[in-house]
Amino acid sequence: MLLVRSLVLLIAVSLALGEVVNFKPCKGSTSNCVIHEVRIDPCAEAAENKACRIKRRKPASISFDFTPGFDSETSTSSVYWAREDADVELEDIDHNSCNYSACPLKRDQKNTLNFELPIRSKFPLNDYEIKWRLKGAAPGDECCLTTSIKIVR
Repeated sequence: MLLVRSLVLLIAVSLALGEVVNFKPCKGSTSNCVIHEVRIDPCAEAAENKACRIKRRKPASISFDFTPGFDSETSTSSVYWAREDADVELEDIDHNSCNYSACPLKRDQKNTLNFELPIRSKFPLNDYEIKWRLKGAAPGDECCLTTSIKIVR
């Protein structure tokens, strides 16, 4: 019985971690932090370095490990569809990063942000570049990354 419980726990933890995906720092960002790894669940496509296929009306779990180059008592997050002409901020996103990562943020201390991204039925089926920006309290204190997803039926 203990073996079965341990196996179930191990599977649950591995599913919660998600698949490691490719990411890039944001163009033109004043980011002063290091992004170590980005994970998305579900993302079977990660092994082939392809955009994660995310179903509409189903949330995607996104997490990333980062080390800020700044201290901040509070932090906020914003998620955007990164477009050539202008970024479009996603609606209905809780901007309080402290609900999804440890606060306060400490300079040079590794942290993890875990977030469930809602994929609404109104989102068109398409490939998207997602931009994630986490900001500290002071101007210029931010972490910024982009990664790709594909919204499917």
